Amino acid sequence: MIEENGICYADDRRPMLKILEARFLGDWEIEALFNNGERRIADLSPLLAFPAFTPLTDLAEFRSGHVDFGTLTWRDGSIDIAPEWVYEHGLAEVEKHTTT
Repeated sequence: MIEENGICYADDRRPMLKILEARFLGDWEIEALFNNGERRIADLSPLLAFPAFTPLTDLAEFRSGHVDFGTLTWRDGSIDIAPEWVYEHGLAEVEKHTTT
């Protein structure tokens, strides 16, 4: 719970998590830099079992992804992965980076 100006809020007031940049690694792994300054490496291959992600089984298609408004996306936004999923399923790197 957060108290701000005498009002209690049930959630925290942290900024929404966003991906600032993504680098495609071997197979279906990505390295993502988040707006909280953390870099995480996430294996996205478990998502390939879901029909919505079937086009990404083609590694060339997977590598065509990009960051759009803080979200990892493919095919003009018809396929996307929430930054929270990437963050929660990613392994944190030791190094911290500062962002603006």
